[in-house]
Amino acid sequence: MGRKKYSFRMFNLAVGAWCEDFPVHLEDTAPSDLFGPRSRRNPVKRYSPCFMTEMFGAGVREVDVSFSSKKVQYQSVMQAAANPKISRDPNSTKERVIFDPDDSRKAIPDTRFPPWRSICQLKTLRIDGSIANGTGWLAAPRVVVTAGHCIFDKDGVEPSVVHVTPGLNRNGAPFLSQSSSKVYVHDRWKHNFDDAFDYGLIVLPDSSLALQTGWFGVVEAGDDHLRNLLVKSAGYPRDAGNINQLMAEGRIVRSDKNFIYHSVDTAVGQSGSPVFHTDPTGRRTVVGIHTDGFDTQTNRAVRITSVVFDQIQAAAKKFPHNL
Repeated sequence: MGRKKYSFRMFNLAVGAWCEDFPVHLEDTAPSDLFGPRSRRNPVKRYSPCFMTEMFGAGVREVDVSFSSKKVQYQSVMQAAANPKISRDPNSTKERVIFDPDDSRKAIPDTRFPPWRSICQLKTLRIDGSIANGTGWLAAPRVVVTAGHCIFDKDGVEPSVVHVTPGLNRNGAPFLSQSSSKVYVHDRWKHNFDDAFDYGLIVLPDSSLALQTGWFGVVEAGDDHLRNLLVKSAGYPRDAGNINQLMAEGRIVRSDKNFIYHSVDTAVGQSGSPVFHTDPTGRRTVVGIHTDGFDTQTNRAVRITSVVFDQIQAAAKKFPHNL
């Protein structure tokens, strides 16, 4: 396509070595109504389709989480933010917790339904024996997307293996779990901790999880598409024990070349969560990868740029459905 090549570093857990190896990108055609009238005025050109509504019966939609039960009471946000064990790097903003005055998160009552079943709890076992918790989401039959620091944090300790559990609900794993066969982080995250490249990919050994859960669509959206867009995000925060999936919705407040700034409430452990839009037909399409808090009004996500989009799709091509 004539695009500039970018280096994406692969850590092969089988051989324990960093190497440079990433295939070329495949591109799909976006539906004209993905973002409503704004898509018709400014068509989306780069898109990977969602595969959820076609599973377990066509037209299955996400469950309504505006249920009448009381708001979930977990460890308070301020207690979590004040816990010095949350961040290993005192200069890092990766574990800050930024909330609106009211925590609007709700627990997902049944994670067996889409799209919650395509959101994964991650446990990264590192070579020093420590464990890092985070969130990821399926973007292809064998590809899970997350934040780069969920795989390779600023302390520089290498990952050993990442355990992936989609749709975890307390101690129940309705779709079981898998351990990674390969993980990827961008050179500019691994060597420079450049926040614009704080994302990573986890390759699963086979398609058995995704064939039960489905996966999110991914889009490189323009500024016009993102402006004030209604989005949701869900993940496995620390103040819910890293075993309960919580979600909230909000708006994209603004965006720039590399980031999306949104008003969705999040907490420690939700790094790597999808920031996604649901259109009237039920397609769930990710526009950003949640990474951290930014200021007192907004949280921040790595935007799905052409670089991020290319590498997700390239991984999907290199590691296809294999069952």
